[in-house]
Formats: sequence, C-alpha cells, structure tokens
Amino acid sequence: MLCEVVESCEALEAAVAGLDPAVMTGEDAADLAERLARTVKRCQSAAAALGARAAECHVHRRRGFSTAAGWLANTSGISHSDARRALLAAHRLADNPTAAPVAAAVAAGDISIGQAGEIVDAEDQAPGSGKQLLNLAQDPKANFGRLREESRRIRLEAMDPEERHDRQVAGRYARFWRSEEHTSELQSHHD
Repeated sequence: MLCEVVESCEALEAAVAGLDPAVMTGEDAADLAERLARTVKRCQSAAAALGARAAECHVHRRRGFSTAAGWLANTSGISHSDARRALLAAHRLADNPTAAPVAAAVAAGDISIGQAGEIVDAEDQAPGSGKQLLNLAQDPKANFGRLREESRRIRLEAMDPEERHDRQVAGRYARFWRSEEHTSELQSHHD
C-alpha cells in the first residue's frame, strides 16, 4: 500500500507541476481548484493521522525535533499551533467511536482536519452538538470562522458559569515595559 500511495503522490505532483491556469477557462479552473481543495483536505487528514502514528513512535525525535507538532509544522509548512491541533484532532478522531461521522467526512474530503478539531472539541464539552456542527462545516456557504465561532459558543454555553469566570480571570494579564526607543509599552488581555 505504501508504494501505491507514494506513486500516486508522485503522479499528482507531476500533473500539478505542469498546470498552466492561463490556458484554462474560468469554469475549468474553478472546477479543478475545488477538486484539488478536496484532495488537499484528504491529504492533510492523512498527514495528521500518519503524523500522530509517527509521534507515538517518537520518530520526530530521530528527525531532530523535540515535539511532534514541530516536526509536522516543519514538514507541512504550517504553523506549530495548527500542527498541534491537527495531531490532536487525528488522535481524537481515531480514539472516539462517537466521532465516526466526523472521521468519515474528513476521510472523504468533505471537511478539513481543522474543522474536525472544532467539531470534536465542542462534542466533548456538549455531547450531541457534533451533528449540527458537521452540517455547518459541510455547508458550502459557511466558512471556517463561522464554524469556529459556533463551536466556541457551544463550548461556552456548556461550561459551568463559575468555571468560565475563573478561566476568564486567570487569562487576564497586563505587562508594562520600556522599549529600546524608551517608549512605554503596554500589552494586556482582558474580557
């Protein structure tokens, strides 16, 4: 199976390298962009699942990285936090039988691993919310930001009000310092 996937990757890479969008009609370009986006989502999901397996075997350390997220970020050209979220989502999809519909949607390329992470986060804190969020993620008019906001809203509503307040208070901070130019600087976070 490994050889078959590697050969398919090489064939796709060669085909994409030879693309010239300037000679395509707008419709053809849009159709191919949508098809490639679906393929990218499937590939990112597979990369996250394979990355999670490699992390279990500590391969990232043998490749010179202290964390699996650092290794995946470097390999994929994504941020460390996005890599960490992708690995976490891959673990949670594999370990949670109730996430099967979400895992199937990711495997089919209907949603991204990032969208899946938002859905399983909400489902963990508010059981039963996954179906609604999966429908939102699959809505072609809804973007990732809308899914993320809805996931956060659901998680916050499910949280005990005192716990939410304690977390908000704990997250507040203010930092003052003098810059190299001797100006006063302030960085703060509050609700």
